[in-house]
Amino acid sequence: MGKESIQLVVDFDIHELDTFLSVAQACSDYVASNEAGTLNYDWYIAPDKKSGKLLETYENQQALETHLLGPVFTEIGPQFKKSIRWQAFQSFGELPPLFHELLGAIPNENWPTAAIKLRG
Repeated sequence: MGKESIQLVVDFDIHELDTFLSVAQACSDYVASNEAGTLNYDWYIAPDKKSGKLLETYENQQALETHLLGPVFTEIGPQFKKSIRWQAFQSFGELPPLFHELLGAIPNENWPTAAIKLRG
């Protein structure tokens, strides 16, 4: 399993702002308390409040798999269905096969290897 960090930039459209904010906060609260391998999990909203981006950083593939198999995906995240529509991913780092199994229907542009790194 890959030991390098993985970063995701997720684009989404917002249809119901209040529901979105409530569910995103619940996801963030869970991640902050239970996913030590999630290094960054920040939600951004455009000034017109019609779209946004989620910036995620995982310590390694195992940390991303923990996130994908946990309550954020199985219990909390499904509440997003009426409030947002996932549009696309940009991912940086080698993704585990589970990512493609669960999220393969959403367009993803993957950059698996950095040409130059600050560290390492």
